[in-house]
Amino acid sequence: YRKLINSFYAAVKSVDPSNVVIAAGLGPLGLPQQTIFPLKFARELLCMTGGAQNPRKGKGNCEGGVHFDVFDMHPYTSGGPTHEGGGDNVELGDIPKLQKLLRAADRAGRIKSNLYKRTPLWIIEMSWDTNPPDPNGISYKLASQWIPEALYRSWKAGVDHFFWFTIVDFDPEGKGPKGNIEAGFYLWNPNVAAQQPKPTIKAFRFPFVALREGKGLMVWGRTPTSRGGMVRIEAKQGGGWKTLRTLRAAGNGIFTTVLGTSYGKDRKGAVRATYLGESSPAFTMNPVGDKFAYPFG
Repeated sequence: YRKLINSFYAAVKSVDPSNVVIAAGLGPLGLPQQTIFPLKFARELLCMTGGAQNPRKGKGNCEGGVHFDVFDMHPYTSGGPTHEGGGDNVELGDIPKLQKLLRAADRAGRIKSNLYKRTPLWIIEMSWDTNPPDPNGISYKLASQWIPEALYRSWKAGVDHFFWFTIVDFDPEGKGPKGNIEAGFYLWNPNVAAQQPKPTIKAFRFPFVALREGKGLMVWGRTPTSRGGMVRIEAKQGGGWKTLRTLRAAGNGIFTTVLGTSYGKDRKGAVRATYLGESSPAFTMNPVGDKFAYPFG
């Protein structure tokens, strides 16, 4: 693979040096005696050694280095956004240890890119099937919590590009390589104009989380326009919503702060963000923790 990606990089860059070359696209799990574990593959590709928590430069020159601009991971998880596969697996909760390996490889000079000194990690595939239409998928309510939390956890781990798979559910009669994916934001219909949106589309368009941290309430989100501006953080009280804080989103739409409030300490209530008259899905103060959920239903 190293020879393949190096040759590919040289050809693509000869056409236009600004072209972005993405390497890997690894699945989350390895199977003993059948497939290589993703973190092990990445270590061997980059001529690194050590375990998941202590990656370091291995012997040899790695054929002059590995040429690519971005590393891609598909961290499908059999649980929630914090679920770890353990060992050399890389599910959503394992993203920090993959980042640790990439940072060590950058310092060792193993990755050669004409665009970046610090190798970006992108998530180009990630999703959970929903019920409906998949009877074994997660509910819309749970998906509307896990989707923004997955975006937050990935952002916190240094991921700045996150692609959901897929926009529209697969044709239930089709036979794709991963089966009938039903994680889209629109229900399948052969007539595109008749494809109905699921409630989960709002959780991806305007992601927002509110998590208790110590004595405060950490809030994070991204505006639906991915632009800056003033955002109101509101708490559900009685039959209405009370403003807890107004803060400014950065130019890319990201906003985050820790509120000095005891709201949610009793695991009751919900918090949402409002931007230009549009409100995010409310994030419950009694969130569902990690539990088994096969991503493909």
